[in-house]
Amino acid sequence: MSKQSINRQKVNIAIGATVTYEKELYRIAHILSMSEVIGIHIQKGTPAKLNTSKVSAPIEASMEVAHQKDLDLIDSDEWRSVETRLYGIAPILEGKSLEEIYLRANEIGVSFTTLYRWFRGYQNYGGVAGLLPKKRGRKLGDKKIDVRAEIVISKVLESFYLSMQRPNVQAVINKIHAECYKMNIPLPSKNTIRNRIAEIDDRTKLGARHDRQLAKDKFDPAPKKFEVPYPLHTVQIDHTRMDIVIVSENDRQPIGRPWLTLAIDIYSRMIHGYYLSLEAPSATSVAMCIATGIVPKDKLLADLKIDTDWNIWGFMDNVHVDNGADFRSETLMKACMLHGINIDYRPLGKTNYGGHIERMIGTAMSEMHLVAGTTFSSVKDKGKYNPEENATMTFRELEKWLVSFITTIYHKRTHNGIGMSPEEKFMDGILHGDAIGLPAKPNDADSIYRDFLPSFQRTIQRNGVNIDGLNYYDSVLKRYIHAKDPKSGKKREYFFKRDPKNIAEVWFYNEDDQCYYRIPLADQSVEHLTLHELNLLKQIAKDKRDSTRRVSDRDILMAYEGLHDHVEASKKETKKARRSQERTKVAREQYEQVLPKKRPSINSATEDNDLWDNLDDIPDFDTN
Repeated sequence: MSKQSINRQKVNIAIGATVTYEKELYRIAHILSMSEVIGIHIQKGTPAKLNTSKVSAPIEASMEVAHQKDLDLIDSDEWRSVETRLYGIAPILEGKSLEEIYLRANEIGVSFTTLYRWFRGYQNYGGVAGLLPKKRGRKLGDKKIDVRAEIVISKVLESFYLSMQRPNVQAVINKIHAECYKMNIPLPSKNTIRNRIAEIDDRTKLGARHDRQLAKDKFDPAPKKFEVPYPLHTVQIDHTRMDIVIVSENDRQPIGRPWLTLAIDIYSRMIHGYYLSLEAPSATSVAMCIATGIVPKDKLLADLKIDTDWNIWGFMDNVHVDNGADFRSETLMKACMLHGINIDYRPLGKTNYGGHIERMIGTAMSEMHLVAGTTFSSVKDKGKYNPEENATMTFRELEKWLVSFITTIYHKRTHNGIGMSPEEKFMDGILHGDAIGLPAKPNDADSIYRDFLPSFQRTIQRNGVNIDGLNYYDSVLKRYIHAKDPKSGKKREYFFKRDPKNIAEVWFYNEDDQCYYRIPLADQSVEHLTLHELNLLKQIAKDKRDSTRRVSDRDILMAYEGLHDHVEASKKETKKARRSQERTKVAREQYEQVLPKKRPSINSATEDNDLWDNLDDIPDFDTN
């Protein structure tokens, strides 16, 4: 039984931020690259090189209960509370004076402390997760500084730090401590002050400490051009049916053209994420593409056995996607909202709205035309070429080809639109000038991924839970069999998550301990099954069953077994054919050794095939 808790924290990898590395606390002092930073040990004061893949958020004794809920269990009252709080802090998110915050608090009828708490919650979680209602009362490990100290910090940062004098951090700490001492307020820690400084957005810093026009030139997009001020400000997503026919893993027979969903970072033109599937694009395709982009890709590259880097991760501010009903789902919208991502659907009639991603897709498809099995982009280009007869790549092999092309070629060669490679442009945006620091990294990739997975609401029966005709069971479900809803008295439904790329297991969300449990298929002989394979198996089962009976999980699993029997048979036939070909090759080589230079003409009338034990062994005589 696999059990996993929910952790939606973000790791802030910016100069001045505090992180955990090998169970020790460090303050980030310098960014070397996407994979390495210099950290100063909080207690010892010694520097160390930190691998960003092993960096995590500061360890906390407990997490807010509301933040551990499954998305589907955040009720309408909680979402309304989030909307109210977001409305309240919206005017101050870009930075306002204390006086303006006081005025905003009075305007909406809440106290300054309440409004400031909402604002801090949003900042700490990087999105509306910090606005979800929490349990009342203090918790073990919950450290809060005096609200009066927060006000002093805000005033000093606004009047002293954000000035053309450009005081260093230590000078700011000294001034804040002096002000608090005069007012008999408990002194905030140095790290708290450093964290507050790190949270000031870069446009504000550059405009106040250097030059407003410089900030405007750097952060404002040029008119009539779709440009963005920094990496991961906007990611565009689009779909295409790939110009290639792929074959099955086992019998190497053509199975069709897959669909590709790609996400591109507009600032750098780096590919942020992708989703490859044999199913037509949908909201699930978009969700999986976003989730793949957010999390670090070290494990993905290792699974595909690709020895390179894919150094882009993190939460985008905005995502542009198709404006179609198929691309809208409650799960997608809730997940994006929870993680501070704004979904911007492409306006109708705006054909140039997704230009960057469309050009990238065109680039990838042109490379695809060099691969065996390509369908080319038009009938004219294809000519007499038969993609099905020439198809050689399996789904897995195509995925490896695609990721290899993205990471080893596309990301590294000069992009005409930006005058450098996408990797160089991305790092230029991260490292140079008043850099925004590395993108916030999810503290737990699995939690983020599950937030975007499609969900199902089901009752739990004696044989487990049934989804799409398949039964899933684990002993953890036993206590919930035939459970009743305490309010309605009806059978209680629970939430499950499923990955379309492997539906041989689902994730059960247990409200009792707020953790997810891996639930395998009741018949565990099936170790891996995709949604596409399931649909094919359903069709096989449907063709064989009695038309008066619905397709059961047994039908599907028997079809699965039949499919494997077919595969094994095809393997035997393939081996037999290959042995025959090998014998023919050997016979031909032996004949060539004794054949005179001028070959004799063979009269078919006198040819005696009975001399050969196996017709496949007859050499291919040349009659010329």
